[in-house]
Amino acid sequence: MLKAVEFVYKPIRAFRKIILLSLFLPIQVLGQTIPSADSLDIIINQCLKYLKDTQKSTTVADSHFAGEWPTFMEMRTGYILLGTQKKVYDSNCFALAGMMNILADVYRIDTNLNQIPRMLEIAYPQLISYKDNNGFNFWPSLQPNGKMLSKEDSARTDVKVRRPLRFKILNNYIRRAANIMNDNDDTAQGLLAEWNYQSISGNSIIHEEFPRFDDYRDTLRSNIHYYNHFARDPRSSGAFLTWRGEEQAFPTQNLVKLLINNALFLTPKSTAYPYAYQPYMPYGSNDVDAVVNANVLATLATLKIKSDGIDGASNFIEQKIKRKKWSRAGIYYPNRYQIHYAVMKAWKSGVLSLSNCIEPLIDHIKTSQLPNGSFESRRIVNKKDAIQSTAYALNAMLKLGNPQITGLDKNVTSALNYLLYQAHFENGKAYWHGGVYFSGGTVIRNTLYWKSDALTTAIILESLCLMRKYHSN
Repeated sequence: MLKAVEFVYKPIRAFRKIILLSLFLPIQVLGQTIPSADSLDIIINQCLKYLKDTQKSTTVADSHFAGEWPTFMEMRTGYILLGTQKKVYDSNCFALAGMMNILADVYRIDTNLNQIPRMLEIAYPQLISYKDNNGFNFWPSLQPNGKMLSKEDSARTDVKVRRPLRFKILNNYIRRAANIMNDNDDTAQGLLAEWNYQSISGNSIIHEEFPRFDDYRDTLRSNIHYYNHFARDPRSSGAFLTWRGEEQAFPTQNLVKLLINNALFLTPKSTAYPYAYQPYMPYGSNDVDAVVNANVLATLATLKIKSDGIDGASNFIEQKIKRKKWSRAGIYYPNRYQIHYAVMKAWKSGVLSLSNCIEPLIDHIKTSQLPNGSFESRRIVNKKDAIQSTAYALNAMLKLGNPQITGLDKNVTSALNYLLYQAHFENGKAYWHGGVYFSGGTVIRNTLYWKSDALTTAIILESLCLMRKYHSN
C-alpha cells in the first residue's frame, strides 16, 4: 500500500514543480528560454528569504554560533579512526567567509538587495573569532572535547584547541590531528570577507598589516607532499603553500623513505605524527593546491596586496589546466568544476596573469555540458554532484560576461533551466541541496565532505543576479 502511495505522490510532486516553474519560464519549462527579468526578481528574493531565515541569530553552546549558516561534515563511508558513515553539523571559517564574500558580490551587483548588509553585520563577529595574528583558522578555538593523551585523567579545561564543534572524535590521535594550524585558504577567504564587510558597512577600514602570504611559498624546500609528488607537480614552483607554519624537514627525493614515513603515521617516528596541544600540519609536510592558490590570488587582487608569489601561483594553476587535471587540481576540492569557479573569480577580481587559463576553462565547460544542461563530477563525488557542478560551471560562464556577447547564451540558459528544475520552492523561499564545496583532502579526499545548502544557494543566487543584470543591459 505504501509503495502505491509513493508511486502516486512522486508524479504529483513533479507536476506541481512543472506548474510552479511555468510561472518563471515564459515559454517552456525545460526549453531554451531564459526566465524573464520579473521572474528572476521573484526567485532572487526567494533565495534571499531562505538565506536570511537560515542564518543563526544566536549562539547555543555545543550547537552553533550566531551569524553562521548551516553546514555539514559528511562521512561518505566509514574510515579508520574517523568512525562510521554520518552527517554532522559543523561550524567553520571557510563556509562562513565564503558566504559573506558571495553575498558581498551579490550586493555589489544590485545594491537594492538591502537584506545583505544586515546579514554581513550579523556574521562579522563570528568571522573575526577565527582570526589571530597569523591569519585565520578553519575551525573555532574550543576546549578539547576529550583527552588528547591516553595518560590524562580527563579532558583539560585550561587550554583551547582547534576542533569541529559537533563531530564526535572517539580517539586522542585524531583529536590531536584535528588541532590544525592556520592556513592560506581560510586566511585569504577570511581577509576578503573582513574587507567586504567593512567596505559595504561603511565602517572605518582598519589599515593593519595584512598577514603575509609570501612567507609560505613553495621555494627551496626539501619536502614535497606525496599528493604533489604523484601528481608530478614541479618543485620550487613559487606558488603559495596551504599551511601557515613550519614543516618538518624531510628529504623526500627518496620515494621509499617517503612511503615508509607515511606508513608510520601512527608513531612518533613519522613526520606525520600529531602532538598534543600543538598546531598540526597534516602529514608534517606542506602542499600546493591550485584552488587554494586561486583563492589567494583573488584576495591579493581585491585588496591590492603586492606579492612575489603571483607569477608562481598563476603558472602552477595554468599547468594544471593545460594538463586538464579538472578533478585533481585541488587536493581539498574533489568537485570537477571548482577550479573553473575559483579561477574565473580570481580573474574577474583582476588577476590578469590568469588570462591564459580562461579559454581552456570555458572550452571544457562547453564540451562537457550534458544534453539536459547539467555538469557532473566523478561518480564517487556525491554521486556525480550534478547540482554543485552545474552551479560552479554556470557561475564561471557568467563571470566571463553577458552570455549573448560571449556566445554562451545556449549553454547558460540550459544550465540555468536545469538548476531551476532542481530548486526547492517552499513557503516563499527557494533553495538547492548543497554539494561538495570542500573535503578532508589527501587520503580522505573522497570520504569526508563538507556540504551546505546555504552556500550552494548563494552561488546560484549570484548567477541569478548576474543574469538579471545582463537582462537590464
